[in-house]
Parts: sequence; C-alpha cells; structure tokens
Amino acid sequence: RRKLLILHGKIDPADVHSALADSHVVLIPSVVDNLPFACLEAMACTKVVLASVQGGQREIITDGKNGFLFDHQEPGSFKKNLHRVLELADEEILRIGENARASLDRYDYETIAPKKIGLLKELCKGYRRRSTFPFLRPEPVVLPPEKSLAPNVLSVVVPFFNLGAYLDQCIQSILNSRWKALEIIIVNDGSTEASSLDALERWRSHPLVTVIDIANHGLAHVRNMGAKQAAGAYLSFLDADDAVLPEYYERAIGVLAQYHNVFFAGSWIEYFGESGGVCPAFPPECPYLLAHNPVNSSALVYKTAAFLGAGLNDRQLEFGLEDYESVVHMASQGLNGVVLPEPLHRYRVRRRSMIRMMNRNKLLLAHSYITEKHRDFYQPYSSEVIQLLNSNGPGYFFDNPTIELHVSSTPERRNWVNQLKRIARRHPALKKLLLLIKKKTNGYGKRIPIRPDQST
Repeated sequence: RRKLLILHGKIDPADVHSALADSHVVLIPSVVDNLPFACLEAMACTKVVLASVQGGQREIITDGKNGFLFDHQEPGSFKKNLHRVLELADEEILRIGENARASLDRYDYETIAPKKIGLLKELCKGYRRRSTFPFLRPEPVVLPPEKSLAPNVLSVVVPFFNLGAYLDQCIQSILNSRWKALEIIIVNDGSTEASSLDALERWRSHPLVTVIDIANHGLAHVRNMGAKQAAGAYLSFLDADDAVLPEYYERAIGVLAQYHNVFFAGSWIEYFGESGGVCPAFPPECPYLLAHNPVNSSALVYKTAAFLGAGLNDRQLEFGLEDYESVVHMASQGLNGVVLPEPLHRYRVRRRSMIRMMNRNKLLLAHSYITEKHRDFYQPYSSEVIQLLNSNGPGYFFDNPTIELHVSSTPERRNWVNQLKRIARRHPALKKLLLLIKKKTNGYGKRIPIRPDQST
C-alpha cells in the first residue's frame, strides 16, 4: 500500500536490462541455485549484487570486490551487508559494477566449452558399452513368456478407422524408414467411408503390407489384435493420421537391442496439421509417470514379447488413455522404457481426434480407473505424487512440463467466458468489439496442443 514493494512478476529476457536500470542493489537470496542466471544478468548490467552464500552464487561473487555476500545462518548478516551497500559512494558503486561485468568472462562459451569438452573426452576414456540401462528406481522385472518371433524384424501396427485422407502419408513414412526389416499391419476397424475404403485398397497388394478387416470394436481391441498378429521381435503402433521420421525406428531398436532391461522406447513429438511446435517427452519413471503420461504412448517401439506380456490395451478404457494405462502396467512389472531426446514422431493435431473429444469427466474417470487398477503400484509413491499434483495441478492438464501451468481453484473457471460469448451473440456491436480486442491481444491465452496420451 505504501508502494515500497512492487512485484513485477516474470521479466522477458529482452527486458532484463531496462528492468534493472534503476536498481541500486539486486538481491539474490536463493539457497538452492547452482549458477543463477539472475545473478549473472544483474552483474552483466553492472549492478551491485547482494547474494546469499548458500547458493552457487558464492562462487561467482568475491565479497566486496564484484558484489556482496550474506549468510542466512548468521543472524543480522543480511541487514549488516545491505547497509554496507547502501553506504557506498557513487564511485564505489560504479567500480564494483564494472568489476562484476568484467568477472563474467570466465563464463563465456569460449572459456567453458573447451573445459567441458575436455572433461567429456576424459570421461569417455575406457568407456565400456553398457548392457544395463541405469534406471533410477527400477521395479523387479517380471519377464514375459518366450514367443517365437522373427529376430530384427519390426512389425508396425496401424489402427485405421475412416482416415483415408491421411493413410498414404502415414504408410509412406514407415516405408521410408532406415530400418528395412519390417512388416506393416493395417487393422481396419470397420471403416464405412468410401474414400477410406478406397485408400485401403491401394495398399492391399503391397508386399510389406497386410490389411486385416474386422467389425468395429474400438482402438484397444484393434491394437491388441494387430500386436497378436505381429511376426517381428519388435513392435510399434502408428495412428493412421500420424507419421514418423526415417531414423526413428532404427534408433529406437538400437537402444532396445543394446539394453536388456529396456523394453520400449519413445521420442519427443513434433506437432503438425492444425498446430505446430515440439513437445518433449520424458523418461517414464516413477513418481512422475503416475501423475501424468510423459511419453508418446501412441507410437512407442517395443520388444514384442514385453508388450504381449504386460502392455495389451485395456478395453475398459474405450474412451481414451488405454495406451497410457499400458505404459503404467508395463512399468509396474519392471518392463520400463526410455525416451530418445529428439522429435522423431510426427503427431497430427486435428479438431475431431479422439483425445480432443475427451471431456473433463472422461479424463477423471480414466485416471480414477487406472489408479484403482494399479493401486498397489501407486501406493509406495503416493506422497510424491500428491506433492507433484499440489505443485502442478491435475495431471490430465499437463502437456509440456517445462511450461508453467496455472490452476484455478474454481472448477468452472471458464463459465464467465461462455456467458460473455452468449451475450455477444445477441449484440453484434459488442461481438465486433470483443473480436477486435481478442485480435489485438492475440486472445486471452495460448492454447497448447494436448499430448497424445491417446491416439486420434
């Protein structure tokens, strides 16, 4: 109320210099940062920084030379050192500011990169290729039963229902793969559109493609049927409106072949169609896996026996998230997987896709079913999952965990928007004004594409 404390919120990197222009001293009270950019940015702007010794900033600042330090554990330390700064003459402030900026040369790319590369080369000396992946919290492995499968062959199952417009692009992306030992199984789930049936006909005679026609039973049944028909030791699924990059299967199978304890592999996701951008996927390890689906679960590459043993889709989840439940089930049996940190799976964003037709009630029901089904698996991680949800909000709202999520305590927080829309429809002048405001402000928020927890 006295205007002595002003909270500016987040500052765009381009605006840091102007935001700090009038500051007399910049406080960095952090106790956990190892190399805080806020400290480096302030020093680069020739500002006097007063920072705690508890964080990594104590290695950046030499007290009294290029900044000042205080100790959280020492009573009165902050007050004493703040007074030191406030009592500085103008010439001293300028001198320390210049010293601060000059001391940052040691953090330049030209300085750091050779040291880091040298360290990596040193660490690589004597490196032996591992056959066991170092999972952080592995579960006991329940090995699937042996099955006679063609070694080195990849079976790609393409669930298909009235998506003829996209099928050619999907199949061609598989055929363009660098991994050439493959078979493609298209499972037609009772398609009815003439254009889709025509698209299927074009592929029936291809030597690498098998088309299986069944009555409509839903996605879970289709995936399971295709998997049971697979002849290859490796298995993948690809929705009929999606695509993959040529190197995806080769790299994924390379990882599966190297590590005996890795049973599936995924990648980051590149959106295309009605949206763009890249969504990173994350290693499917607990507890994060139990709060949210962190992988591109509709296009993973599996060891076929592992999927048949513990990954078959649950038909009770006919409205969605059956592929997420499959990953949870496999993880509960110790059949864990990894993520290739590059966008090799192309996911088409379109309005009428299955995941976009899921409402909040369906999402809640699906998550409730999954947690109850795997109650014993969730229980040891319950406190950590609760902390994740308290910090980030409901898991079904997560998309990209690196983007901050704002959660309202009001369940129907968008009701006012809908009410305003209804009023605007009856008043053309108001509607025109609102559309103009939306255009000028780029809308009231950016909508981020939903992670493909479920196929289209």
